[in-house]
Amino acid sequence: MGGTGGNAKGLVPWTPFFGFCCVDGGCSFYVFGARILTLWKPRESSVFVEYPILFYAGGSLKKCPMATAGQRWARVECMQYVFALYWEVHPLSQNIPTPHIDAPPHAFAETVLMPGDPKRSRFIAENLLEKAKLVNDVRGVQGYTGMYHGKRVSVMASGMGMPAIGIYSHELFAFYGVENIIRVGTAGAISPRVGMRDIVAGMSCCTESTFGFQYGFPGSIAPTASFTLLRRAADTAARLGIRLHIGPLYCSDVFYQEHARNEEALQKLGVIAAEMESAALYLNAMRAGKSALCLCTVVDNPHTGEHATAEDREKSLSDMLTLALEMA
Repeated sequence: MGGTGGNAKGLVPWTPFFGFCCVDGGCSFYVFGARILTLWKPRESSVFVEYPILFYAGGSLKKCPMATAGQRWARVECMQYVFALYWEVHPLSQNIPTPHIDAPPHAFAETVLMPGDPKRSRFIAENLLEKAKLVNDVRGVQGYTGMYHGKRVSVMASGMGMPAIGIYSHELFAFYGVENIIRVGTAGAISPRVGMRDIVAGMSCCTESTFGFQYGFPGSIAPTASFTLLRRAADTAARLGIRLHIGPLYCSDVFYQEHARNEEALQKLGVIAAEMESAALYLNAMRAGKSALCLCTVVDNPHTGEHATAEDREKSLSDMLTLALEMA
């Protein structure tokens, strides 16, 4: 009657399976093997006809059915129709819109690029995506969904700092079915090997934030990127000829610090750059069983005294954005 994305006992809300079973002109809709509703009653007939079953497992459409004899729906039409029906009975649909995202169900793609600046979100949508549609503008935090080389991709701003990205990433993961969030932001160099406008990918992060205390673990939790996304970033950068620094990031709660941080200690630990969002993003992804990666372009270099202008920060990040979209 369908397929499953993993062990049924370990399924999270966004690894559903569901499907149609059409017999003799009557079609029923199933979720986790249970009939939820009948779309129409069987016609009076002694002929037994069974049409192909449609099921959606682990985020991919496995088979496209015929709605009626002789009528085959397009792949996308089938998915959209069944997805809409699924949301009528799925309990998560009652949680949206959220206080911060006013988008309908399935408005976001499986992968979301997440810059901090709403203007950068709009820049990506208008210049790098095709057929981009605004799906959220609550509090001016713009979210768009469009196409990139035939792939459905979303982009939405997070605002600055861990509390902000903590809210938006949680709602996207928990309520909108997003599987991957790639932060596309800016950072300051810590390692002297990292230069201006170099791209860094955080495989983990060091932080003094208390964001992870909520999970009840008495020790230190290590916020860590998705290995799958990190490896994909490394492979894509090599293919595109983009230099990519991979290493730990320093994620800070404070932009204007009362006392200067001990950069020498961070350098000795191999930390390559500083930013303000990765720890919360990684912890949310770990808790949700989803994937996240932080990509940043270096826009401040204390070793050389170089600093990017506000306009550079908004628009001069093309290599990083190309890398993120190519791996999305």
